[in-house]
Amino acid sequence: MKEYKLEQFLQDSEADLGTGLLATRGFGFCFTLKQCHRWSKTEEGNLILPFGGIGGKLELNELPGASLHREAIEEVGSDVDIICHRGNATILMDSESIEKISLATELSNEPLPIIIFRSPRAEAGRKPFTNVLIYTGKFISSEIRPIDDPALIELDTNLLLQLAEKPMSVKEFKKAGGKITSRIDLPDDGILKPIGTAIAAARCLKAGLLTSQILD
Repeated sequence: MKEYKLEQFLQDSEADLGTGLLATRGFGFCFTLKQCHRWSKTEEGNLILPFGGIGGKLELNELPGASLHREAIEEVGSDVDIICHRGNATILMDSESIEKISLATELSNEPLPIIIFRSPRAEAGRKPFTNVLIYTGKFISSEIRPIDDPALIELDTNLLLQLAEKPMSVKEFKKAGGKITSRIDLPDDGILKPIGTAIAAARCLKAGLLTSQILD
């Protein structure tokens, strides 16, 4: 098993840094529907509604743990209790490969992520990759709501794996047992599509490197 330090990813000159959260409030995974400027349309004219983890880009001199606490409060109105995965529990992945690694850090009280997703970027003027540090945790408050993003998307492991294979409409998603808490009206024929943290989690689950028990 390869050994890494968290600092290697934080100081990677070829990558921007971001965080993602795999969280629950007692009903499987809880993701957020991304903002309207990130929506697109199918050839048939249906809206494509991408959803992924709470989190975002780190601010200047900000560490991942602090960033995730800040993002959770800004996005859903609740801080989060982050679980630190010590030892050989971290998954390192990119667009093609996926493996378990041993991860450590010399940073005092800094939690370790369960997944590090080295995601390629296509935007002009950006670094070629983004190291997305994905953590697990539970919301401190039971009263969460969408604030920055339009909606909360909650679903169990099986439904996440189904969506990763084939996106489904809002109507189909609800019929399959998914939950949506939205502050805007969403079209029944809008297509829900996992991205970022959500698709990374689905890949790890499918590879057998992650189980639904991470949220227990």
